[in-house]
Amino acid sequence: MLFVHGMSGTGKSMLLRQTARWTDPPASRFVLLDCQEIEPTEAGFRSALRGAIGGTPDEDGFAWLGTIADRVVICLDQYEVLRLLDTWLRHEVVPALPANVRLLIAGREEPHTAWKRLPAGTFDTRRLVRCRPPRARSC
Repeated sequence: MLFVHGMSGTGKSMLLRQTARWTDPPASRFVLLDCQEIEPTEAGFRSALRGAIGGTPDEDGFAWLGTIADRVVICLDQYEVLRLLDTWLRHEVVPALPANVRLLIAGREEPHTAWKRLPAGTFDTRRLVRCRPPRARSC
């Protein structure tokens, strides 16, 4: 999984949208969730995920995600509003994801240090910074 963070305007949402363009349907499935539209509860998250993919929410875990395509990328944009679910996502959702499902999180805040305790090679974080355009030279 990858956790991208940075101040407003650094291009996190644009990065997610561009990543969606790089997917190769039908072999790959890219699911982009705007966390501002998700009720910050387990049921709300499950419902939003099933709604984005098509179907009805269930409580049977997350194994079904591995059946929708050869490669699946679940993206959570504006993750800072879902911080109430952070521990649940880390302890319950991430370990339950099938091997062909990846998680990409984008938010303004750095990930909680507990994310870094996931098994080696399963978690990475990147901080985005705002690039300033070069100053115009006066003539």
